[in-house]
Amino acid sequence: MKKKIIAFVIAASAFSLFAVDFGGVLTNNSTLKNAQEGSSLKLNQKNSLTLWLKLPFDQTNSKSLAVQGKYQFEGDFVQKQNYNALNLDIFKFTLKKQNCTLTAGRFFYADTSSLIYSQNGDGIKADYVSPNFELSAYAFYTGLLNSHFTTILDFQKEQNKSKLYDLCPDYFTAGVKAVFPYLFCEQTLSAEC
Repeated sequence: MKKKIIAFVIAASAFSLFAVDFGGVLTNNSTLKNAQEGSSLKLNQKNSLTLWLKLPFDQTNSKSLAVQGKYQFEGDFVQKQNYNALNLDIFKFTLKKQNCTLTAGRFFYADTSSLIYSQNGDGIKADYVSPNFELSAYAFYTGLLNSHFTTILDFQKEQNKSKLYDLCPDYFTAGVKAVFPYLFCEQTLSAEC
């Protein structure tokens, strides 16, 4: 009986693995540059490893978990310093029910203009989509992001490159967005506050 249960668990796990999307990218960037006039060439080295995983919890993909992280090494041989940085780009759980979608965790969001807010954040977003009307509400916090990978202009806080994970300045943003697609003459009206 015990062997049948173990065989069933292994078979069920093997079948569910076909739906998992995962992968990675390894990059290497080596440059030679002349730091000062008359000096010899100096080597600058940057390596990074990015890994991702998307795991659906059902066959309709109405519940899913997406994770993406990055490790980066930078060797500045001109200044004879090495930098290491670790980042969690995405960690989001998505739940879809008919016309509604709820997303929670760390993920990218851009407002209508992409000028006020256009970056990753830790938060929650709720969407309702119908053929004539779309409504979104969101709230994000930036204080847990890594400042090595996210630029937030705050002149009070300096970036510390010696830390593996240096926290960003903390800001909270929230908003509501309404979209009326093809309202008149195939024009879309959007409003966000």
